[in-house]
Amino acid sequence: MSTYDNVPEIDFSTNPETRASIYEFLNGSSIGVLATVGADGKPNAAVVYFSIDENFRLTFVTKKATRKHDNIQENNNVCLVVFDSFSQTTAQIEAVAEELTENEPAEQAFNHMLDTARQTSDEEVPPITKIFAGDYVAYYLRPLRISMNVFVRPDPNGDEMYEAIDFKR
Repeated sequence: MSTYDNVPEIDFSTNPETRASIYEFLNGSSIGVLATVGADGKPNAAVVYFSIDENFRLTFVTKKATRKHDNIQENNNVCLVVFDSFSQTTAQIEAVAEELTENEPAEQAFNHMLDTARQTSDEEVPPITKIFAGDYVAYYLRPLRISMNVFVRPDPNGDEMYEAIDFKR
């Protein structure tokens, strides 16, 4: 069994609807900002195309000579932030990044990146393909916590604006 297949257990102590609404939001999105921290303690944030499956396995692709790759090699704790301006919804995913070494999941992550670029831009290829930064590398994000805020709900003073999933280690 690979690391990618070792999906963390989801804590459903909140409710199953929370899991469904967060998954629906993330599955309907493909672009987020990945925050990392370098060995020097300085933060870095970069836009990435990502994918998620029904088991909350998140993947993305970068190149080996990028700052985000170097930062992950030093400190693999990351945060992915996803935003939708129309619904004023944000999701923050605290995760551990692990390199995908199995060919099939890595190839699927790469193909998803290409599909997303075609769907969201007039360009045929994603921006990462246009920089010389070494070989491609795919990553799996193992979520520790996912929280989502929806700011267009009818009662701005209510508890319904915030939902979270905690993943057991």
